[in-house]
Amino acid sequence: MWFIWGNIGGVLVAAFLFFLLFSIGALLAPSIRDEKQRHSVHLQHLRLVRCCAACEYPLGSVAADVDGFTVCPECGAAWKLESTDA
Repeated sequence: MWFIWGNIGGVLVAAFLFFLLFSIGALLAPSIRDEKQRHSVHLQHLRLVRCCAACEYPLGSVAADVDGFTVCPECGAAWKLESTDA
């Protein structure tokens, strides 16, 4: 009889741990999503003000290469920035 109860107890413990981990994940998911959204908005802002998204060096006076990418003189990252020509 104790052998059967031991198996049921193990299943109950496993179910409880699954529920606990699922609950923690459900609580953390919104904060992770909000952080990604804030990061995305920050990168869009850096592109609009023509700054390097890697090091935030101002790229306003840096000309784009032939391929259309602007290479940051500070860190070497290349970015496809919107044209300032109207």
